[in-house]
Amino acid sequence: MSLPHTAYLAAVIAPVAGLTGIGVVLLLRSYREATLLRFTLPATIAVQTVWCLVLLASFPEFAVPLGAPVAVLGFGGAAVLTANALRPIHRRRVLATATVLAIVGALLTPTVWALSTLNPAFAGTADDAYGGPQVAVVAARKLVRHAPYGIGPDSNRGIQPTDTIEASAFDYARTLSDGRWALATDSWRSAASLILRGQSRVLPIGGYTSRIPSPTPTSVRKLVASGQLRFVLLTPAAAKTGVYNPNLSAISRWVTGTCQLVLPGQYLKRPQSQPAPGAPQDRLFDCRPTRP
Repeated sequence: MSLPHTAYLAAVIAPVAGLTGIGVVLLLRSYREATLLRFTLPATIAVQTVWCLVLLASFPEFAVPLGAPVAVLGFGGAAVLTANALRPIHRRRVLATATVLAIVGALLTPTVWALSTLNPAFAGTADDAYGGPQVAVVAARKLVRHAPYGIGPDSNRGIQPTDTIEASAFDYARTLSDGRWALATDSWRSAASLILRGQSRVLPIGGYTSRIPSPTPTSVRKLVASGQLRFVLLTPAAAKTGVYNPNLSAISRWVTGTCQLVLPGQYLKRPQSQPAPGAPQDRLFDCRPTRP
């Protein structure tokens, strides 16, 4: 599966657990029947043991200590249950022991994986939740892609090229604004960066997907008219998630047609902070109702 955050896989826990419970009950019922279906339980245990060993092979750190116990417990339990299916074993202790071994063999690896999250080295981050070591290929890719990330509130964002520019724009807007909001921005990237810096007077437009109709164009106009909002930061398309939508486009048209563009030299603290000529740029607009 291709997911932006592995934590989203938590959504499948409930349905997988339900299917597992149903499967266990059906396998136990079939094992008591005097038909070929009684072999499905030991066969399932054997197949699952093989699959577990295949998965473990991708994680040498855990495969070495877990491989042998999983193989012995899984195949051993499957063998005893198969023997009992061929000719019933009258010793209940033997059959009970084989059942316990099969259960332990099935749960050993996921239990170790779950407990591994207590070790910070295997606990993942706020951006990628996982247990156990990572596959070498995935770990190498994440090392490159997540180099600016760390542990803490800002662990799921890198340093954006416009981070310094947006911080300067906010400082400029905060100095001149006395309303509820110092600045509204149409990108979650710029909003998140500012909010994580401790700025509470940032109004995000469109949410993470850029498609949330909040605030609406009417709301923006009312905020400006009532003095609660003065500055709006419009960002290039690359800074947004997905494509433009009617709500975002309407706000952008109203801002560019009604508000005054603030020249970068008015709020940038250092000349080197200005973006390269021709590159997509953030644009800060002053939307006060009356202006010269």
